[in-house]
Amino acid sequence: MDKYIFKYLYYFSFIFIFFPFFVIYIFPGTNGNIMIALLFLLILYLLIILFKFKRVIRYIKYLSRNTIIRSYLYFLGFVMFTTIINILCGNYKETPVFYIIRVYKILFAVILVYFLPLLIKCFNININLKNLIRLFYCIIWVFFLVAIIQYLSFIFDISIIYKFIDLFSNARVGLYGDTIESNRIGYRAYSFFSEPSGLGQFIFIIMPFVINLSKTKYKLFENKYFNFLIKKTILPMMLLVIILTKSPIYLCLCLIEFFVLILLLNYRLIKKYFLQILCIISLILFIVILTYLSYKTAIEQTYFIRIIRTVYSLGDYNKLVVLEPSLATRIFNYSMQLVIFTKKMFIGCGLSNSEVYVNSFYLKEALLPLTPENYIKQYLMKPNSTGLNKSIVYTSLAEFGIIGFCLYSFLIYKMYYQITNIQDKLRDIFSTFASSISQSIIAICVISFYNLSLDNSIVWLIYGLALAMILVFKQR
Repeated sequence: MDKYIFKYLYYFSFIFIFFPFFVIYIFPGTNGNIMIALLFLLILYLLIILFKFKRVIRYIKYLSRNTIIRSYLYFLGFVMFTTIINILCGNYKETPVFYIIRVYKILFAVILVYFLPLLIKCFNININLKNLIRLFYCIIWVFFLVAIIQYLSFIFDISIIYKFIDLFSNARVGLYGDTIESNRIGYRAYSFFSEPSGLGQFIFIIMPFVINLSKTKYKLFENKYFNFLIKKTILPMMLLVIILTKSPIYLCLCLIEFFVLILLLNYRLIKKYFLQILCIISLILFIVILTYLSYKTAIEQTYFIRIIRTVYSLGDYNKLVVLEPSLATRIFNYSMQLVIFTKKMFIGCGLSNSEVYVNSFYLKEALLPLTPENYIKQYLMKPNSTGLNKSIVYTSLAEFGIIGFCLYSFLIYKMYYQITNIQDKLRDIFSTFASSISQSIIAICVISFYNLSLDNSIVWLIYGLALAMILVFKQR
């Protein structure tokens, strides 16, 4: 029973975590593939409880002694507490079903994803940790390959290809449902995500894994040709896909992250050849500036003008509203969430309530002027829900207050502290993978200030992998 059912259900469940439709949006028009992902996870957990009930009880007792698990339960308990308090106080304006769905969403998308990697050793499912790491890298490689194929199918107008790819993503819901967005989607790569920025966010989180894999000398796959293919192509594919998303913010963020990681991995080499590297960088910058000045008109007809405009507008919100409204909208929304925080400083307004709660003062207490996107697409079209952008930092402060935010921060600190303590004690690909996890946690913390939802399944998959490696190491 263990050898076949548990093993393959686990692999299927792990694969489904990567797809954006695992994050549960039970609303009209939602991609039906969500239910497939849930089906695999539900069957897996029910079978484990049914056939391994005593082991489940023993393992729960074992986990209760772990500081990371306790920190996680304290945070989750407070989230439920503040939500119930706000419901009782009448701060929830939507129907009860709406909020039951939202609570169900975070419970499913967070708890199941977080604990799924722990099943590797704890329930004696015949899963090789090395095979799981191989699967992890293969899925990332496929995401990049699909994005490139998708973009080429746009360029050559091969509709059968990009329409087939859309069967496995939320693009039909996130973009095609809106005429404004559907005009914007052409000639931009978004892979299995609902929009190009979702792919950029994914790359920012998993970039440490890609760079560390390309640097390691360890042979990941037994087949030398396949090993060469994955290790040598995954990094250039990632850099190409960043450009194909045509997202100016994520292009800048990912390039900064790339150079920081390269600097950390090659610190000794850079220190040794500092002057030579400085001269090369200066020469490249000179060529870039000269090229821009020589072909300014041609460059400004491409999407690179969005990057130039964004840099030009930084520090002046009014210019940003005109030149880069997408970023301006996020800034406006986060400023409104900070206003909620000043009103509900200690316990917040409750889980997923900020976008509805803010309506009571949306126009009266706005610190910044509305952007066209705020006014047309959110305020006029969604009078009961402003559709505020999600950011773990600002949204957590608004919905859980300072107490909930501190509990979440403590959970991340304990996880990062323990994974960094064991990474030097591991060997081969396990050491590289643990190091990638710790760097990815930092990347998650950085992007949490910009645009990252708390129920993002990839985030909790990284956290779950960190916890799994810590527990496996302690058991050994």
